[in-house]
Amino acid sequence: MVPAQPTGDHFSFESGGFQITLRYPDQAKLAQPDPAMYMLVGFGMLPPGRTLQVFRLMLEANLSVYAQDQAQLGLEPLNGEAILIARVALDADVHGHWLAQLVLHYVQHGRYWRDTILACTDEMYAALCSGDYLWIRA
Repeated sequence: MVPAQPTGDHFSFESGGFQITLRYPDQAKLAQPDPAMYMLVGFGMLPPGRTLQVFRLMLEANLSVYAQDQAQLGLEPLNGEAILIARVALDADVHGHWLAQLVLHYVQHGRYWRDTILACTDEMYAALCSGDYLWIRA
């Protein structure tokens, strides 16, 4: 595991081979206070030549799987890495064990994306993009 990197408004660490960042928004820049932090999970780089197809799969996952979790898949603009961003409301139910379980949950999603979508063969990829929605696993 890489050493934790605490710097001001965020804290980064590695879990299960994935870079995890917990980020606190700058409350002074928000129109209304937001008692939440955001968890960013780096899923890996997009396969060359498949950006449009992966965007489509991300959109489908955002609409059908992640919307219920206040999470979204997207791209890190600086390096093009696929990332998941999840809003974590800071309330009385949030504690260390709960947060660790949430990290493990999204690391499992990261493994699924990395192994099934980002690193699959051309034949597998054609089946994923067929539009049958069989690739989505909640």
